[in-house]
Amino acid sequence: MIRSILSPASLQILRCVGRQRAYLPSGVIGVTTTGGGVSSRLWSPLFNSQCTADTLNFHTACHLAQDLGSHNDSNDSNESNSSSSSSSIDQQTNNIMSSSFEVTAGTQMPPDDLFLFDLNGFIVVRGVFSPDQVAAVNAAVDLHREDAHARSKGAVRNTIDGTGLSGSGPRVDLGGFLGWEASTGRDVLRSVLAHPRLLPYLTTLCGPGYRLDHSPLIIMQGSGSEGFQLHGGTVDCGSGRHNPTLAYTCHQGKPHCALLACSLVLADHGPGDGGFVVVRGSHKSNFAFPAAMRHGDSYAEHLHQPVMRAGDVLLFSEGTVHGATGWSAEHERRIALYRFTPHNMAYGRAYVHEGGWPESYTEGMSPAELAVMQPPFARRLDRSVVAVDGTVTIERRSAEKKAFDRTVFGTQYF
Repeated sequence: MIRSILSPASLQILRCVGRQRAYLPSGVIGVTTTGGGVSSRLWSPLFNSQCTADTLNFHTACHLAQDLGSHNDSNDSNESNSSSSSSSIDQQTNNIMSSSFEVTAGTQMPPDDLFLFDLNGFIVVRGVFSPDQVAAVNAAVDLHREDAHARSKGAVRNTIDGTGLSGSGPRVDLGGFLGWEASTGRDVLRSVLAHPRLLPYLTTLCGPGYRLDHSPLIIMQGSGSEGFQLHGGTVDCGSGRHNPTLAYTCHQGKPHCALLACSLVLADHGPGDGGFVVVRGSHKSNFAFPAAMRHGDSYAEHLHQPVMRAGDVLLFSEGTVHGATGWSAEHERRIALYRFTPHNMAYGRAYVHEGGWPESYTEGMSPAELAVMQPPFARRLDRSVVAVDGTVTIERRSAEKKAFDRTVFGTQYF
């Protein structure tokens, strides 16, 4: 007998004996176990479709069932499709429906990587992009180099002169790349939003329907340039106060990053070169850091600099205390930095500036990329969601409820 590994709140009944059925919540019809695997026909408003899963192991099936059960509104479980949203992004994605959603082994974040992320607060995904793709991005950066700005004065400096993380020159930032003219480099930079190698990580760590939060940017450091004093933390490393806007938590085997950073590495970071450093395990720390440590003047043995190659992708919780040491290599340091949040959360506000993301950012994007550009709102309110196989589905709210909301509030969403 296999007993439920999920909470009673997530599943009313989950008991499988041989080929018996497990009854799942929120419209999931059932799962039939066969030996070590699961063959199933599922329905959920998250996918708005019948779902076939023939090669799913039992643990993954339970993980999926828990996810569906914990986020769906039981009153909306069997609701019909409704009219499309009025937003520009929804207009481009609301007709994209998946007739089937196949969940297979390997579509979740690899268990070893999940363990290491939970242990350390970061993970490096190796070789996501090829040398040719990295070269295309760097060529595009070179074309736009004159638009970059140095963090050279006052409050925009990232260190205090004379401290352990300072340097002789400034960091240089370059934004706007999602809206660059069409090129292979721009397309590679856009592909980070819903890359097949990254989807299992982003979906596991931020949940289905994750979204781009901050405006992404290119960071460049020449030899001798300053780093960045330590910052972040689920418990803020400076104040010692809990910081829910950055927090990392894990409940019932499900990690949750309130803000997840994602860096596409565009130049090798060799041993001792400098750049990104992290205090491993600090996403679970409970106290403020000593001031001298935050500035790199003490306890330097606790600063870990991951060795990374161009084409790797670094993922870290903003709840993990991190920073950067001065860059010492002869070649220029380059990364493209993105930040993601769960579907109904926001830290930055670029998405509301002058009516939303610039049109140049979203023009020509794929349906999956467009889904990641949506503003924050709950999945069950007609949100386009990128599945781990790259398909885009919409969890529909009933037309009747939206009509009622319009009568009450003057809008089709409360």
